[in-house]
Amino acid sequence: MKKLFLIAIFCSLTIFQSWADDGKKYPTKDISAELRKDADAVVRFDDAVFTIVNKGSGKFTNHFMVTILNSNGEHWSEQVLSYDKLRPIKAFKGTVYDSTGNVVRKLKSSEIKDYKATQDISLYDDNRVKVATLTHHTFPYTVEFEYEYEYVGLVSYPGWSGLSGYKTSVENSSYTVVFPQDMNIRYKEFNLAVPVKKEIINGKNNYTWSASNLKSIKREPYSVPIFEQGPGILCVPIDFSYEGYDGKMDSWQSFGDWIYKINKDRDKLPDNVKAKVHELTDAAKDPIEKAQILYDYLQKNTRYISVQLGIGGLQTFDANYVATRGYGDCKALSNYMKSLLQEAGVTAHAALIYGGYEPSTIYQDFVNNPFNHVVLAIPTEKETVWLECTSQYNSFNYMGEFTGNRQALLFTPEGGKLVKTPEYNAADNSLIRSAKVKFDLSGTVAATVDAKYKCTRQDDLSDWTNMVSQGRVEKHLYETINIPSLRIKSFNYKAEKGSKPVINEHLELEFSNYINISGKRIFIQPNLLNRMTSGPEKIEKRRSDMLFHFGSTDEDKIVYEIPAGYTLESKPNDVVLKTAFGEFSSSVKLENNELIYTRKFVRNAGRFSAEKYNELFEFLTAISKADKSKVVLVGTAN
Repeated sequence: MKKLFLIAIFCSLTIFQSWADDGKKYPTKDISAELRKDADAVVRFDDAVFTIVNKGSGKFTNHFMVTILNSNGEHWSEQVLSYDKLRPIKAFKGTVYDSTGNVVRKLKSSEIKDYKATQDISLYDDNRVKVATLTHHTFPYTVEFEYEYEYVGLVSYPGWSGLSGYKTSVENSSYTVVFPQDMNIRYKEFNLAVPVKKEIINGKNNYTWSASNLKSIKREPYSVPIFEQGPGILCVPIDFSYEGYDGKMDSWQSFGDWIYKINKDRDKLPDNVKAKVHELTDAAKDPIEKAQILYDYLQKNTRYISVQLGIGGLQTFDANYVATRGYGDCKALSNYMKSLLQEAGVTAHAALIYGGYEPSTIYQDFVNNPFNHVVLAIPTEKETVWLECTSQYNSFNYMGEFTGNRQALLFTPEGGKLVKTPEYNAADNSLIRSAKVKFDLSGTVAATVDAKYKCTRQDDLSDWTNMVSQGRVEKHLYETINIPSLRIKSFNYKAEKGSKPVINEHLELEFSNYINISGKRIFIQPNLLNRMTSGPEKIEKRRSDMLFHFGSTDEDKIVYEIPAGYTLESKPNDVVLKTAFGEFSSSVKLENNELIYTRKFVRNAGRFSAEKYNELFEFLTAISKADKSKVVLVGTAN
């Protein structure tokens, strides 16, 4: 059970237990001291049941109680349930209890608010949410919620995580899957202390997973997802049906085959668009040149709108729909681009992928559906070219942090095939910055800064410079440049398109109160723009592994023009660090009245064991210390 129940395809489900009467129920005093320790809330019970009626329908029920110990746990008092026509809510109840277990009040149907799931005008869907909130004026108090969903069409089954969140302990949690004896399911288990219990009840298979007395855990820096830190399972069908489309999920090939078939024969273009394709590409020399021309055409003539209407969440609108309207979702725009390429004689395949800055784990040996996005792949003799078809400014053959360095599922006439999207390493994801700094003895400073942001380092900046006003970009600069009394005289950006795109930044800055002048001495913190202001938290016994999805490189060179008559009195020692997590170096020198500061920080991608946390702590703490170091100049005049 989760506070936010917003996933349309894979969620968790529960059994309805008898509703509470007005007697005492789960008083706070019954919670053990070990479960209270470091907890903001305690899940008293969380009973979820997913009942599979047949391969195309099911029911989910969830019944849980949570004792909220303080204001930090009060998010449990709100329950948000998303729904649509294929997943309607059949029941929704709630009760709040005081610390002794007495009923304070029950949720009234008039208190359940119903909203469109998003207020974004570009979103075209039938998703809605019901929201209920039960609070009490005195801590601790307990909330109880119970709800039921009906599933009309099944592509995926809910999973289960015994842990309900950080700083939340669990007395009891269980998840049961009920299904006909003539059906089979597949599941993958994680960190189980208690094996699955298999029973036949009323002629149905009942598989139950459970966990008890799970202590509160604290979020740790750079940790793996909480799902991996406690007991849990993934559960999927072998045979399924969704709005009359039958499919199999016994292999990636078969699942991709189903996706391909429900999206087949939706590539017919109107005659005027076909003519435009030939006008643009007939003189092109090779498939890549044709693809570049047509990608530019796509970006200039379409825009993104999300569509989540029933099977429309999985099945594309046809190419003619996009051609005549000028918009579509990720599936429709990818299909439209595929159709343009096909007309030009270029083969391409759409691919399911998880879009997000923390890639979802794909298991080669366990087929499931963690995908939420569609991109396009163009196989060539030298490489596979990847296109993000929802962006009006993305570079050709660039995936970035949102879809790069992860597995995608191509769906082709031969079925599904797992493939890897482009990987961007630490050298690719670079920020190279240089600055020239002049100052006078009043402490007034002028700086010219040039920076080159590459690959994933330019992703956010690309969004900023393409989607918001110059005024908002300027405000963002003021918010992110940590220099006192700053005035930004000018700024500009220039993009270099490519498979490893670059954005060049130029800043003209003025500021004061940064360089401290006292008597005949000048005090300078030479790292002007890229300081690690604090190290990570000290943890005596780290629990979870550390995960860094993307590596990166930062290089800075800051040159200060020193007034005549000053020499170097003291400077920090040069720093050189090398660990499994990366490398760092910094140095300061005075040459010909120029104080030259250089810094390089390479952060490695990868998963690292919890036992290595002290090494990371010492590494980052040393960097933070080096970044804060100061230089002292002294005047030589009498």
